[in-house]
Parts: sequence; C-alpha cells; structure tokens
Amino acid sequence: MKCLFLLLIWSISDDVDNLNKWTFPDITLSPNQYLLLWASSKDRSSISYSRTLVNQGDTFKYLIPTSEPSSNWKSLGFNDVSWLEGSSGFGKIMMEMTLQ
Repeated sequence: MKCLFLLLIWSISDDVDNLNKWTFPDITLSPNQYLLLWASSKDRSSISYSRTLVNQGDTFKYLIPTSEPSSNWKSLGFNDVSWLEGSSGFGKIMMEMTLQ
C-alpha cells in the first residue's frame, strides 16, 4: 500500500541557529505527486516551468552543517572532498507501508 506524505511536520532553513525557519504549510502529497519549491524571498508564482541543477538520479555533493560553511564554498576551486555524496531523489518521495 502506498501512503500519503504530510509536509506539515517538515521545515527548511538557511540559518543553523533556526532550523525551523520556514515550515511547510498543511500540504499532503499523494504517490507520484510533486511540489515545486523555490527557496528564495522572490515571488516565483508566475513561473510555469521547472528547472533543476540536480536531476533525478544524479550524484551530487551535500553538507549537513553544524556551523556556517567555508566562505569560498561557491567558488569553482572549492574542495568538497569532506562533503557527503548521494544520488538524488528530488521530486519523488517513495514510501511503502504494509498493513498487518
């Protein structure tokens, strides 16, 4: 049985001192349903297409910070060897539940 995914219990932040800076509204996603999220202070409600830098199945590097990242993390020469690596699953959350 596939189940629904409730977003109300999740949050995102760009502030390590306030990890619940932006809490998702009361939205529930059904299997194979997607939510386009723009993480900026700009109004993106008029955009009618999606774009991504990390596609489904791509391998990417990421950091789970405990403090601010190095100030040069955006530069082309930044050494990300200590960052975690994973395969993206963005846009698709798969959860299965078996009832007994």
